[in-house]
Amino acid sequence: MLEMYNVVSGVADYKHFVPWCKKSDVISKRSGYAKAQLEVGFPPIVERYTSVVTLVRPHLVKASCTDGRLFNHLETNWRFSPGVPGYPRTCTVDFSVGHTRIAAFNWRLMLNFTN
Repeated sequence: MLEMYNVVSGVADYKHFVPWCKKSDVISKRSGYAKAQLEVGFPPIVERYTSVVTLVRPHLVKASCTDGRLFNHLETNWRFSPGVPGYPRTCTVDFSVGHTRIAAFNWRLMLNFTN
């Protein structure tokens, strides 16, 4: 469980393994909290935004986009709990993402690159 939590909470490393993540810089961090600047996308669509991350080790990583242009609201929640009894390197991951619609023009443009 702790291993999975460490991967998800390691926002600074996202640029190395999250698809289309071009930049992931932590700009401030303290116990239970981080603020990061992220850049995600592929030309001509690139979204730059600030993410406020709540950390409850080893159970929760919650990230909220505070200044995005493509998404009016974007929030992800990762919850970690023990996995299969007797198998200590397993865990259950509950993931959710909430967002509001993006502007219609941006949506049509994005569909051209994802279909």
